[in-house]
Amino acid sequence: MAVDPNTRRSIQHDMRVRDQDGVEIARTLRLEGDYLKVVTNGDEHWIPDGLIMRVEQDVFLNVSADEARGTWRDENPNGHPYVTEAHQRHERSEVKGERLHKKGEQRNDQQ
Repeated sequence: MAVDPNTRRSIQHDMRVRDQDGVEIARTLRLEGDYLKVVTNGDEHWIPDGLIMRVEQDVFLNVSADEARGTWRDENPNGHPYVTEAHQRHERSEVKGERLHKKGEQRNDQQ
């Protein structure tokens, strides 16, 4: 069962992912298709979004840590790298924003 759209919108980068007992097992990266991409100990994994029970300040799963580890995938299950036009525009805007910020700092230093 997929996660409802409101819950999907609540998931942000670098949120804690907790099992059904509240134990932190990973940190979020982003949603990709029907999976939540997470990182733990520097390794990326994909958890089926059907395991998401609720989202508050953290993402809570409806399974134990062992069950979550047993279902996550170590390779992108979507069959392609996550690169969309929207993602590329976002990356470009962050770089442009950083350049503008640095120019503003330089102007402030000159004053």
